[in-house]
Amino acid sequence: MPFWKKDCFREPQRAAMHIYAPDEDGDWQEWTGTLSVGDIEIGAVELKNYGSDDRVFVSATHLLYVHHTDDQTFVTATGSSAVAMVVNPQVDADLQQVAIHLDAVGASGTLTIVNDNGAGAAYDTTLLSIDMTAVQNYLWIPARPFRLKATDKLNITWANAGGKTYGIEVVWSKH
Repeated sequence: MPFWKKDCFREPQRAAMHIYAPDEDGDWQEWTGTLSVGDIEIGAVELKNYGSDDRVFVSATHLLYVHHTDDQTFVTATGSSAVAMVVNPQVDADLQQVAIHLDAVGASGTLTIVNDNGAGAAYDTTLLSIDMTAVQNYLWIPARPFRLKATDKLNITWANAGGKTYGIEVVWSKH
């Protein structure tokens, strides 16, 4: 049932809101129930611009980021031998996601994604490490966009001992 809020105001220690909902006849009726903070829990919210893919997203960890499709860059790799993919945006960027598809369930070995930090090896960080034994499709979306400096690179590696045909797509947006 759709609802509409009206006359919302906030005072110290008190908040009031009038909520109206349509009844069976289509007339708006005020809802007079009581809400407390424990009644509503929202894990994540996405506000999308109608007619485009531009959106604002508040993640479950309460972090806000803006997504503009015009700013997105995709890079892909495919093959059936060992994975040794280097992603080098060469601009300040936010890593959005990494998608992996295999033609069949993977083979033993660990796929890793490492941020090769432009500040030096002392700052390199493993972002993802996943055993590929039972994986065919995997989508990794960081809890929040991972910030890459123009001098950073992502190294994606996997031995691919079973010779599976893979497709890897990395998506980032300019920061």
